[in-house]
Amino acid sequence: SQVDERALPRTDPSVVATGILGTEFPGLGGVPIEITMPRPSDDQSLADYSAALSEVATITRVVSSSGVFTGGELVSQTPPGVVTSAAATERVTVFSTERARSPEGERVIADIRSTGAPAGTQVGGLAAEYTDSQLGIARMLPWALAWVLVSVLVLLFLFTGSVLLPIKAVILNVMSLAAAIGVLVWVFQEGHLSWLVGDFVNTGSLDTSTIIVTAIVAFGLSMDYEVFLLSRIKEEYDRTGDNTAAVTKGLQRSAGIITAAALLLAVVFATFLTCSVTSIKMIGLGVTVAILLDATVVRVLLVPAFMRIAGRANWWAPEPLRRIHARFGISDH
Repeated sequence: SQVDERALPRTDPSVVATGILGTEFPGLGGVPIEITMPRPSDDQSLADYSAALSEVATITRVVSSSGVFTGGELVSQTPPGVVTSAAATERVTVFSTERARSPEGERVIADIRSTGAPAGTQVGGLAAEYTDSQLGIARMLPWALAWVLVSVLVLLFLFTGSVLLPIKAVILNVMSLAAAIGVLVWVFQEGHLSWLVGDFVNTGSLDTSTIIVTAIVAFGLSMDYEVFLLSRIKEEYDRTGDNTAAVTKGLQRSAGIITAAALLLAVVFATFLTCSVTSIKMIGLGVTVAILLDATVVRVLLVPAFMRIAGRANWWAPEPLRRIHARFGISDH
């Protein structure tokens, strides 16, 4: 989902006002869904469309030039002063009991768009904006992930000359990132550890944009630590040709720097938990957990263990890729 007023403290004026409107004036039906369409050639087709819309689940009423519809029936005439048409355009206003920015709101928009409508009909409003933004994220996210992964794999290959190490780096970074997102689900979606993160409204879902920001920051920091460690290991391996000694000395000489940097960043991001806005709390907890996991379990345990077991396979690459690395490789010498 995306954030709404529930991301703010319960005592915030906008949250209090929204709660009063919902309990004291339920007939308002929340944020309306606005539909525009070319003016029909006859009133009956507009009435039929309005009636069909009013039969969609969770829709309480539909207002158009043909009147007010509820449950597929005309219940009253259009209230005076309500503008429902202009020039060649007809306006239909739909009210639903579902929150605009929620998975349920997405389903309402999908049901409305699947209801037979004249050509040129457009569905707008906050719920439609939310639905289209979620669809846009879902459509472009695979391409964004592919771009990031390919870029990381190429850059790490140019740096190490290895096929295995870039793949290992991506897999382990994704593992620590997945663990951090799992913690966010456990805390903010399932409602645990409120004593640690402070009071917040449990909406039963996570903010999409916050998860993406958290993932980007955590993945970038994880790659920084990966490069710190690999650069020291590679330096020793290039000097001695001994994989075991390179891993040992590389870890010994870089672990302190990685741990200190991780602790500093973790302290900074942990202060985000003192914020009263839920999405900021999520970023703080998610990045803090990802940093600590990456600097301890991943960087100090998993990476050295993997490289020790893999041995000389860490530095293997087929001959064509070796020539590419020899020509375009990144070196710290």
